[in-house]
Amino acid sequence: MGLFDRFKKGKNTSNNTQGIVPFDNLNLIMKTHVVDGLYRVSIPNNWNVYESDRFRAKTEDGKTEISITNWNSKEPLSIEKDLKERFLRLYEQFVSEHGYEPYNDYVFNDNKISKSFKVDDETQYYLSTINIVGEQSILTQFIIRDIGNYDPQMRATLALVVSTMQFV
Repeated sequence: MGLFDRFKKGKNTSNNTQGIVPFDNLNLIMKTHVVDGLYRVSIPNNWNVYESDRFRAKTEDGKTEISITNWNSKEPLSIEKDLKERFLRLYEQFVSEHGYEPYNDYVFNDNKISKSFKVDDETQYYLSTINIVGEQSILTQFIIRDIGNYDPQMRATLALVVSTMQFV
Protein backbone atom coordinates (compact mmCIF):
# COMPACT_ATOMS: atom_id res chain seq x y z
CA MET A 1 0.00 0.00 0.00
CA GLY A 2 1.41 3.38 -1.01
CA LEU A 3 1.43 6.49 1.11
CA PHE A 4 -1.51 8.07 -0.72
CA ASP A 5 -3.60 4.88 -0.92
CA ARG A 6 -5.11 5.68 2.48
CA PHE A 7 -6.66 8.80 0.97
CA LYS A 8 -8.75 6.68 -1.34
CA LYS A 9 -11.74 4.49 -0.68
CA GLY A 10 -13.02 2.58 -3.64
CA LYS A 11 -12.84 3.94 -7.15
CA ASN A 12 -11.64 7.54 -7.39
CA THR A 13 -12.31 9.58 -10.50
CA SER A 14 -12.38 13.32 -11.04
CA ASN A 15 -16.18 13.23 -10.62
CA ASN A 16 -16.12 10.94 -7.58
CA THR A 17 -14.76 12.52 -4.40
CA GLN A 18 -16.86 10.47 -2.00
CA GLY A 19 -14.70 8.57 0.48
CA ILE A 20 -11.66 10.86 0.21
CA VAL A 21 -10.01 11.47 3.59
CA PRO A 22 -9.70 15.22 4.26
CA PHE A 23 -6.15 16.59 4.02
CA ASP A 24 -6.28 17.61 7.69
CA ASN A 25 -6.31 13.91 8.62
CA LEU A 26 -2.74 13.63 7.37
CA ASN A 27 -1.66 12.91 10.96
CA LEU A 28 -3.14 9.42 10.51
CA ILE A 29 -0.31 8.52 8.14
CA MET A 30 2.43 10.99 9.13
CA LYS A 31 4.42 11.65 12.31
CA THR A 32 6.14 14.91 13.21
CA HIS A 33 9.78 15.39 14.25
CA VAL A 34 11.86 18.45 15.13
CA VAL A 35 14.96 18.82 12.94
CA ASP A 36 18.04 20.52 14.42
CA GLY A 37 15.80 22.51 16.76
CA LEU A 38 14.84 24.66 13.75
CA TYR A 39 11.58 23.28 12.41
CA ARG A 40 9.07 20.49 12.53
CA VAL A 41 8.66 18.15 9.59
CA SER A 42 6.29 15.23 9.11
CA ILE A 43 7.37 11.93 7.59
CA PRO A 44 5.40 8.73 6.86
CA ASN A 45 4.60 6.65 9.96
CA ASN A 46 6.47 3.65 8.61
CA TRP A 47 9.80 5.55 8.45
CA ASN A 48 11.85 5.22 11.64
CA VAL A 49 14.36 7.87 12.75
CA TYR A 50 17.85 6.62 13.59
CA GLU A 51 20.99 8.19 15.04
CA SER A 52 23.23 9.94 12.54
CA ASP A 53 25.18 13.13 11.94
CA ARG A 54 21.98 14.61 10.45
CA PHE A 55 18.27 13.83 10.51
CA ARG A 56 17.70 10.41 8.98
CA ALA A 57 14.84 7.93 8.86
CA LYS A 58 14.23 4.73 6.95
CA THR A 59 11.64 2.05 6.43
CA GLU A 60 11.95 -1.20 8.39
CA ASP A 61 13.02 -3.09 5.28
CA GLY A 62 15.71 -0.45 4.62
CA LYS A 63 14.57 0.10 1.03
CA THR A 64 13.66 3.76 1.52
CA GLU A 65 15.62 6.35 3.47
CA ILE A 66 15.35 10.10 3.94
CA SER A 67 18.09 12.45 5.07
CA ILE A 68 17.75 16.14 5.87
CA THR A 69 20.75 18.46 6.11
CA ASN A 70 20.73 22.16 7.09
CA TRP A 71 23.27 24.93 6.56
CA ASN A 72 22.75 28.22 8.41
CA SER A 73 24.07 31.56 7.25
CA LYS A 74 23.89 34.94 8.96
CA GLU A 75 24.43 36.45 5.49
CA PRO A 76 21.35 36.50 3.26
CA LEU A 77 21.35 33.70 0.71
CA SER A 78 20.18 34.31 -2.83
CA ILE A 79 17.61 31.96 -4.30
CA GLU A 80 19.09 32.48 -7.76
CA LYS A 81 22.79 32.20 -6.86
CA ASP A 82 22.94 30.12 -3.71
CA LEU A 83 20.11 27.74 -4.50
CA LYS A 84 19.75 27.45 -8.25
CA GLU A 85 23.37 27.86 -9.37
CA ARG A 86 24.85 25.81 -6.53
CA PHE A 87 22.54 22.87 -7.05
CA LEU A 88 22.55 22.96 -10.85
CA ARG A 89 26.37 22.63 -10.67
CA LEU A 90 26.01 19.82 -8.14
CA TYR A 91 23.49 17.99 -10.35
CA GLU A 92 25.83 18.35 -13.34
CA GLN A 93 28.69 16.89 -11.27
CA PHE A 94 26.52 13.94 -10.27
CA VAL A 95 26.15 13.11 -13.96
CA SER A 96 29.59 14.01 -15.34
CA GLU A 97 31.81 12.85 -12.47
CA HIS A 98 29.80 10.18 -10.69
CA GLY A 99 27.80 8.56 -13.48
CA TYR A 100 24.34 9.31 -12.10
CA GLU A 101 21.56 8.95 -14.67
CA PRO A 102 19.27 12.01 -14.53
CA TYR A 103 15.51 11.78 -14.84
CA ASN A 104 13.65 14.47 -16.74
CA ASP A 105 11.95 15.92 -13.66
CA TYR A 106 13.93 19.09 -12.87
CA VAL A 107 11.84 21.71 -11.05
CA PHE A 108 12.81 25.19 -9.88
CA ASN A 109 10.15 27.41 -8.36
CA ASP A 110 9.84 29.92 -5.56
CA ASN A 111 12.51 28.84 -3.09
CA LYS A 112 12.82 25.16 -4.10
CA ILE A 113 14.90 23.18 -6.57
CA SER A 114 14.57 19.44 -7.18
CA LYS A 115 15.90 16.68 -9.40
CA SER A 116 16.03 12.88 -9.34
CA PHE A 117 18.70 10.41 -10.43
CA LYS A 118 19.17 6.70 -11.03
CA VAL A 119 22.21 5.51 -9.05
CA ASP A 120 22.97 1.80 -9.39
CA ASP A 121 19.90 -0.03 -8.03
CA GLU A 122 18.28 2.97 -6.37
CA THR A 123 16.60 6.24 -7.27
CA GLN A 124 17.65 9.37 -5.40
CA TYR A 125 15.18 12.24 -5.14
CA TYR A 126 16.71 15.63 -4.20
CA LEU A 127 14.85 18.74 -3.08
CA SER A 128 16.59 21.80 -1.64
CA THR A 129 15.12 25.01 -0.28
CA ILE A 130 16.14 28.33 1.28
CA ASN A 131 14.13 29.83 4.12
CA ILE A 132 14.70 33.12 5.94
CA VAL A 133 14.10 32.79 9.67
CA GLY A 134 14.78 35.87 11.75
CA GLU A 135 18.30 37.00 10.91
CA GLN A 136 19.34 33.67 9.37
CA SER A 137 19.09 32.08 5.96
CA ILE A 138 18.65 28.32 6.19
CA LEU A 139 19.55 26.13 3.23
CA THR A 140 17.98 22.69 3.61
CA GLN A 141 18.55 19.63 1.45
CA PHE A 142 16.14 16.70 1.53
CA ILE A 143 17.18 13.42 -0.11
CA ILE A 144 15.10 10.29 -0.44
CA ARG A 145 16.97 7.17 -1.51
CA ASP A 146 14.67 4.41 -2.68
CA ILE A 147 15.71 0.98 -3.95
CA GLY A 148 14.03 0.54 -7.31
CA ASN A 149 12.97 2.48 -10.36
CA TYR A 150 11.68 6.04 -10.52
CA ASP A 151 8.34 6.39 -8.76
CA PRO A 152 6.29 9.60 -9.15
CA GLN A 153 4.59 8.76 -5.86
CA MET A 154 7.96 8.84 -4.06
CA ARG A 155 8.67 12.24 -5.58
CA ALA A 156 5.24 13.40 -4.38
CA THR A 157 6.07 12.03 -0.92
CA LEU A 158 9.22 14.15 -0.85
CA ALA A 159 7.25 17.26 -1.86
CA LEU A 160 4.69 16.46 0.84
CA VAL A 161 7.37 16.10 3.53
CA VAL A 162 8.92 19.43 2.51
CA SER A 163 5.49 21.11 2.54
CA THR A 164 5.08 20.17 6.22
CA MET A 165 8.08 22.30 7.35
CA GLN A 166 7.03 24.59 10.21
CA PHE A 167 9.73 26.69 11.82
CA VAL A 168 9.79 26.78 15.64
